[in-house]
Amino acid sequence: MLGLSCIFFLSCLSMMEQMNTGPIHITINKNVDQSKYKRIAVVPYDVMAYRGFGATGGKNGGETLADMYSSELLKIGYDVIERTRLTAVINELQLQMTGLVNPATSSKVGNILGVQAMVFGTAAGKPGAWTCTSRLVDVETGSLIWTIVTETNLPKYAVPKLKKELDKYYSSK
Repeated sequence: MLGLSCIFFLSCLSMMEQMNTGPIHITINKNVDQSKYKRIAVVPYDVMAYRGFGATGGKNGGETLADMYSSELLKIGYDVIERTRLTAVINELQLQMTGLVNPATSSKVGNILGVQAMVFGTAAGKPGAWTCTSRLVDVETGSLIWTIVTETNLPKYAVPKLKKELDKYYSSK
C-alpha cells in the first residue's frame, strides 16, 4: 500500500511539474559545423526584465541562471569554463556585459579562455510567466550556433531537448 501511495505521489508530482512548464523552442544553425563547439563559457544572464528576484533586483539571479545552464550543458558533453574564471577575465579586461556580444570583444575573451563559443542569455517576465532565451555565439564570427527559448521552464528540461536536436543534426550528416 505504501509503495502504491509513493508511486501515485511521484506521478502526481511529475504531472504537476509538466503542467507548470511551458514550451521549449530549439533552433540550430545548420550552416555551421556544430562539432567545432566543445569548449564554451556561460556569461551571467541579463535578468533585468525579470520581476521575480525581489529586493535584490536580480543582482545574483543572472549568475544563478548561468550556473544552472552551465551544469546542464556539462551533462550533455560541453567543456564549460568555470564562471569565476570568466569573471576574472572580464574584470581584467574591464568589460561591461554589453561589450561581450561584440564579435571583436568576445573574440578577445574567447582567445584568453580558449573557448570557441559563449552562451549569452536573458530572462523576462514574472514568476509563473517568464521567458528565458539562451544563445551560443561563435567568439570569432559572432554567428549564432543555437538558441533555446523556454517559457516558464527550467534548464534541466531545456538542455536535454537541445541534446536531442543536436543528435538529430549529427545523425543527418
